[in-house]
Amino acid sequence: MNLTEFLTQAVYDAIDPQDNPVTLNFTLPDIDGNFVTDAESLWYAHRYAVTETNYIDSNLMNALLAQHSLAAFFEWEKGNLTSPFADACIAFTNAVKQPSNFNFNSATINGAANVNILQAMIDYYGTLGSGAVTELNTTYDVITTRLTAFRNLVTVIGVKTSYPLANSTLVQVMHARNRMTYSTPTISGRFAVIEQNATTDSYDPILWGYNPRTLQWQSINVFRNVDAIGMYEAIIPSECSGWSLRVDNPFNSHTENA
Repeated sequence: MNLTEFLTQAVYDAIDPQDNPVTLNFTLPDIDGNFVTDAESLWYAHRYAVTETNYIDSNLMNALLAQHSLAAFFEWEKGNLTSPFADACIAFTNAVKQPSNFNFNSATINGAANVNILQAMIDYYGTLGSGAVTELNTTYDVITTRLTAFRNLVTVIGVKTSYPLANSTLVQVMHARNRMTYSTPTISGRFAVIEQNATTDSYDPILWGYNPRTLQWQSINVFRNVDAIGMYEAIIPSECSGWSLRVDNPFNSHTENA
């Protein structure tokens, strides 16, 4: 989902400043009774999270089994024909011994099945308490503790979260919401010049030209790293000479010349 799609949804789930899940609608007041501002929209966009499966390969899986002292347990369990998990352990240990990818993302069908099997094993061995597993020189409650720690870790590793809109800017948000304000630059030879009259966050305002052939505004250049009070310039492409010009002015920080 790109920024425009995110911001133009009629209703979407986001996080309010108190970190409580809320449903927002840009045409309605937010939880504070105020309309959602562009700055708030940017705040929500930066926190828009996408989760996807992070597959665990055989090499890492072997390391995790060793870390939790479970490799010998799964080998033993696959030969324990009285266990309800013998077949699952056979499939698992065979997969671990060859190049494989393991899914523990509960939001997917395969991942949920794998997590459910682990949970069922934890529940089952938990009922056996401190009974001895003589072949492994341990007890079932120790196995349960190890399986629980293993389950907790693989379900964390098995999901990766990204924030695709984390680098969005206020300028991009205002364009996406059709709420950009503009100033008219001064033309000095081949250059368009703006005067920044206040210190703001750094931004790259777009220089727009009105194309008389298409009757549309189009981006023709960009002012770079505008933030401090002062003058900034951008070249007007020769093919845009004589066009009407305007510049993004998201902070209303440009001095308009009379």
